[in-house]
Amino acid sequence: MINNLSRVLAFKLYNHKVINKDDIDLLSYSFFLISSYVIYAFICLSCGLIFHCVLESIIFYFFFSLLRMFTGGFHASSEIKCFLISSIMIFISTYLITVLSDNRFNSIFYALLSLSFIIILIFAPIDNDTKKIDKTDRKKYRKIAIIILFVYLLTILIFTYYRKAISFSIGLTIIFEGLFISLEKIRYQIKKLALSKQK
Repeated sequence: MINNLSRVLAFKLYNHKVINKDDIDLLSYSFFLISSYVIYAFICLSCGLIFHCVLESIIFYFFFSLLRMFTGGFHASSEIKCFLISSIMIFISTYLITVLSDNRFNSIFYALLSLSFIIILIFAPIDNDTKKIDKTDRKKYRKIAIIILFVYLLTILIFTYYRKAISFSIGLTIIFEGLFISLEKIRYQIKKLALSKQK
């Protein structure tokens, strides 16, 4: 969908001799990234307006995108599935920010946060079928991921005393990423077991 539109735009620029043939893939990917960020930003704003937490929804998406860049995890098999999963995640996270702000489920939140923190710390970065990570990048990504994790944890602790909703939005990024890493590990084990049965 977005990918096809991005390629069409890139080819149109090439046909009008605005760019060289070698730049088609790069420009297509750039269009894809920009379009994706704009669409998800709009979804964040919409969910934020619905649940009256616009700033927190934007913070969630920004922090989640940054963490996921270096930790990896579950990735949908198609663009449509990716869009649906991401949209549902943004909606649920924004709703949960408002629920957690009532201090009704703090113990569950901090338990899941601790568990997810440990999962990411142990397994990140984790690759998938669409993104393979070599040994050099794995070491680099792991160092960056650990730094980001501890910065997030410090930020959560600070905002717990000043503005809890922000600490919840950052904490939820860790919880969702812990979930996606777990899902990818489970999918890998199922795939590995299926292959072993075929031999």
